[in-house]
Amino acid sequence: MRIIRNLVAALAVALAPLSASAASMFPEFILDTDNSTIDITLTQGCLGRLCSNVGLTADFAAGADAFAWTPTGPFDSVYEHDFIDWTASGIGVGFFNVVVDLAFSAPSPSGGSTSGQGGVGSLLGIISGGVLTWNGPLVVSFDDGSVLEIYLQSDVALGIGSTTTTGALFVGNAISPIPVPAAGVLLFAALGGLAVAGRRRAAA
Repeated sequence: MRIIRNLVAALAVALAPLSASAASMFPEFILDTDNSTIDITLTQGCLGRLCSNVGLTADFAAGADAFAWTPTGPFDSVYEHDFIDWTASGIGVGFFNVVVDLAFSAPSPSGGSTSGQGGVGSLLGIISGGVLTWNGPLVVSFDDGSVLEIYLQSDVALGIGSTTTTGALFVGNAISPIPVPAAGVLLFAALGGLAVAGRRRAAA
């Protein structure tokens, strides 16, 4: 009986940290930039007398291409500084609308969209600047019930060169924890140990 009591006590000690860690394990979120898009539409371009082919383009930056994040709590957040590269061109001032669609490959395929607007000015890309505002966060819901809110950075920029980079804030909204099956494995191992101990005691 002492062997059985010791095994039961050892089982309780082994399962306690697992039950505590189960509540702190959360899924990994992986951004799929191959299936994400940034669409820009110039609504009014070439304002001013000296004006020629003013334009704006955007691409996902290196931080977006490599974005993979595992939160540590249901309302955790992370900021990615290197998310979208914007490039102005031409001569003059123009205004634009922009729509961003983000696709995720994990924890389940899903996506969301947001839109914004702004203005850009450029002198052949030597000196350029712009103003950018968003209409709201981009919200993505996943199959496990997790929700991400993504706040793209609004920006006011002016300087030398044609390119600037903006970031994005990822905020968890009741992210669902991952069930941990390891406790069941330990339970079967402990029961097996009890059976072996019973046979040895019977043989003695």
